[in-house]
Parts: sequence; C-alpha cells; structure tokens
Amino acid sequence: MARLAPAYAPRRPTETVLYGGVRAHLETFLAHTRETYEKSLPRYVEKEFRSVLKCGVFAHGFLMACFTRGPGASIGSSSSSGHSPSICSSAPRVAAG
Repeated sequence: MARLAPAYAPRRPTETVLYGGVRAHLETFLAHTRETYEKSLPRYVEKEFRSVLKCGVFAHGFLMACFTRGPGASIGSSSSSGHSPSICSSAPRVAAG
C-alpha cells in the first residue's frame, strides 16, 4: 500500500523567535539609532526589518516563493535592494483575496 503524504502544516511565522524579537524591539531600536548616531540607518535596513513582520502573514498578501534561495542557503545573500539579507523581500507578492 502506498504511503500517504503527511498532512499540510502551515508555517506560523508570527510564532518564531526572530519575529518576536523584531516585533518587540524594532521601534525602540530605530528610535535609539536616530537619537544616538549622527546618521540614521539606511532606509533599506529599516525596510528589511519591517519586511520580517510581513513575511508569510496572509493579511499582508500571499508570497509566492518566500524562501527563494532554497533550503540551507545563506540568508546573507543579497535581497531585492541588493544590500541586506531578507528571506522574503525579493519574492513576488500577490494581493490577498
């Protein structure tokens, strides 16, 4: 008898340590950098942090291929901006229905 594929288990990106850390500390971190340093962070850095909070969350749109780099690939490779790591920003987005 053929084995059945395991039941689909959707990702839960909002339950990851990365998501929780970014969600809890992003605004404080950004305010600290604005107040402490002469130059603020480059826009692409803030954009990448904010993209972590949207990645894989259907309310922000459906990502066709969030992990475009494949399993085991380095997250340190370039993203859509060509500067910082992101596992989602280079994926095409399709509006949620």
